[in-house]
Amino acid sequence: MILGPAGKRERTKFCLARAPIRPTLSVRIGARTEAHQPMKIIIIDDHSIVRQGIRLMLMGQSDLQVVGESSTGLDTLTLCQTLQPDLVLLDLSLGTLNGMDLIARITRAHPKVKVLVFSAFEEGSYAVRALKAGASGFISKQQAADELLIAIRTVLQGRKYISNAVAQSLADWVQDGDLSPAHIALTAREFQTVQLIASGLKTSEIGEKLCISVKTVAMYRHRVLLKLGLRNNAELITYVIKNKLTLEQNISDENEPAP
Repeated sequence: MILGPAGKRERTKFCLARAPIRPTLSVRIGARTEAHQPMKIIIIDDHSIVRQGIRLMLMGQSDLQVVGESSTGLDTLTLCQTLQPDLVLLDLSLGTLNGMDLIARITRAHPKVKVLVFSAFEEGSYAVRALKAGASGFISKQQAADELLIAIRTVLQGRKYISNAVAQSLADWVQDGDLSPAHIALTAREFQTVQLIASGLKTSEIGEKLCISVKTVAMYRHRVLLKLGLRNNAELITYVIKNKLTLEQNISDENEPAP
C-alpha cells in the first residue's frame, strides 16, 4: 500500500474496509494503483418500468454501471455533462424531443459518448436514420435481455450493432432490390412533416406543432413530394403505410433553418 498524508491514509483504510473480499481488477498507473471502473451508462426512457428492469439487469454485471436515468430527453445533455457516461441507452419516443435530433445533439456535444437506441420501432428506416444521426447501435425492445447486453458491450467496444429484427428488415430491402429507400434522403424536419401529413393534420396544425410557419410547411411538403417522386397527399399517405413509417410521438422544438 502506498501511504500518503494522514487524511488520505484514513480514507484509504475506510475504502478497504468496505471493499468485498475479492477486490476489483487494478492497474498500476505511475506510482499509484487505481481500481478498474465499470463502464457508466445512462438510461433515457419515458417508462419507469423499463428503466427499472434495465437497471436491475445491469446490477449483476460487474463491468457495467447505471449512473443516471431520466424519462425526458430534456435532461439528457445535462446528465451527460454532469455524469460523463460512456453510453446512453436511448428510447426514441420521449414526448419532448425528437429522438433523432437528440442523438445528434448528444454526439455533437459529447463525441466520446456512445448512443445505443433501444426502441419499439423495428423498421429498418429508423435504424438507418438513427445511425446517420450518430448512434452506434439500434436494438428492438422485442429482443431478449441477453441480446441487450451483447449490444451494450459491442457498442462500448467501438463497434456498430443492430438487432436481429432490424437486420431482417434491412435484409427485406435488399431482397426487394431497394438498398436505399427514397425517404432516407429526407431531412429530420421533412420526415416529421411526412408523418404529420399522413396522420391527418392540416397545414396550420403541422406548423403549430413544429413551431414553423404555414409557408415553411408547404415548402417541406413540396420538397418531400419531389424527393419521393409523388404527386399529392394521397400518394404520400400510401407511401407512409407501405413503408411502415409510423408517426413518432416526439416532435422537437428545434427549428431546421430554411434554405
